Amino acid sequence: AGGLMMYQVLLEWYLPQQGGRQQPPRAGRYFATTYLNEPSGQSMWSISLLLSASSINNAELEFLFDTYPKVIQVGDLLPILEGTKTVGLMLVLSVIEEARCNSATILN
Repeated sequence: AGGLMMYQVLLEWYLPQQGGRQQPPRAGRYFATTYLNEPSGQSMWSISLLLSASSINNAELEFLFDTYPKVIQVGDLLPILEGTKTVGLMLVLSVIEEARCNSATILN
């Protein structure tokens, strides 16, 4: 069993007049959806963003279901949706491979 894929992303929140939220969400876990472009067309996926306490523009992206197509590349721009409303964009900076249930994690 491979680890769960996570992605370091840079966020841009739309302003309310652009159709965005009244204010960006607080630090912590934020749930939304995103679209992925596949050869067969667009698909929508549930995501979790772990928002950094130090910056509302830095987050770790995680897909709630591991069945999503692993088509994400560094440099991809993905929408952040609340319902049918696009409230921001995320730029994929890097891929984090998070091994689950690994008790021998070494912190340096």
